[in-house]
Amino acid sequence: MRVEVKIDSTVNWNEITRLSDVSAFGAGFSLKRPVKRGSLVLLTIPMPRQLRSYDYSEPQYKIWGVVRRCIQTGRSMQKPEYAIGVGFTGKSPPAGYLEQPSVLFDIAYRSDEGGGFWTLVRADLLAEDDDLPKDLRKQTRFHIPEALLLERVDQMGNVLEAEITVTENISLGGTAVLTSLRADPGTFFRVTRQASGLMLRTSLSHAVRASVRTEFPAFI
Repeated sequence: MRVEVKIDSTVNWNEITRLSDVSAFGAGFSLKRPVKRGSLVLLTIPMPRQLRSYDYSEPQYKIWGVVRRCIQTGRSMQKPEYAIGVGFTGKSPPAGYLEQPSVLFDIAYRSDEGGGFWTLVRADLLAEDDDLPKDLRKQTRFHIPEALLLERVDQMGNVLEAEITVTENISLGGTAVLTSLRADPGTFFRVTRQASGLMLRTSLSHAVRASVRTEFPAFI
């Protein structure tokens, strides 16, 4: 099968892979690069006709799917591999998607009409999902070491203490870092990415081994 992933309105990438499982409503397969949970992908599959909802006479079945699972299964950085699970959403993407393909989606319900495809709603990117398994989180966490200046500040923005640290992972909504600074829930930190000097104000949600929620889209 062929998997096509759109990055923006002009850039995309694709990969040829094999199905690990398939039904009329979704499929599982592996890829050599991660895809965010909630992203839409276009699949071209030599699907058995009894599992199709349209294009019964076409040799290839082109169908859109929403990523519901992305789990790293590769054992080395030299040969990365990710287990992907998608739910089929239909012959066409949602209105406006092609102009803004970075939008993430959640499943609302599966209709018994129209082929039984999953109905989509836009994902709530601000919803807390730290307690969910990594394959159910909306935001893929990338294990990227990024040097940061971490400064604990008071309500007036005055620096109380600081240290240089490194991220454990980064996602659209924040990052996890190790710190020896006082890290009570609700403590405010100023985070400066060392490479570019980008400064973000963050609120630490858990002490010591912390998941930091940013007030901006991303560090990078």
